[in-house]
Amino acid sequence: MKTIVQSSFALIFALLLMGCTSTNKSEPDFYVYKILTPVEWQQSQGKEHVVLSAIDQSGEFVHLAEAKNYQDIARRFSGGATEAIIVKLDPNKLNGDLVKETNPGDPTEYYHLYGGRIPMDAVVSSSVLTL
Repeated sequence: MKTIVQSSFALIFALLLMGCTSTNKSEPDFYVYKILTPVEWQQSQGKEHVVLSAIDQSGEFVHLAEAKNYQDIARRFSGGATEAIIVKLDPNKLNGDLVKETNPGDPTEYYHLYGGRIPMDAVVSSSVLTL
């Protein structure tokens, strides 16, 4: 009887370990970031989608950033603002086509979201960036 219990325990333990060490497909391989003004972020609360800036609403695509460049981008385009809201997004939950490409005259690649919006359920976290 003791051997059966030990074997059952070992089997259950092994199965649990397999489940704990398997890759979680719900976790994205990377994240993208949306830079918002505090007003845009405040207006987004309680809405189905993130409220976008005028440039994103009037352009062909939504501008997004990577972890390595969102601070520089926010500072370059701050327009004298003292802070920005950095919204971390799960790219798997974005609507539209996410494309990494260069802008004319700039060899740096940036993420652009074509034909889509940012649902609030794509938001992983948000933080204030002092500029």
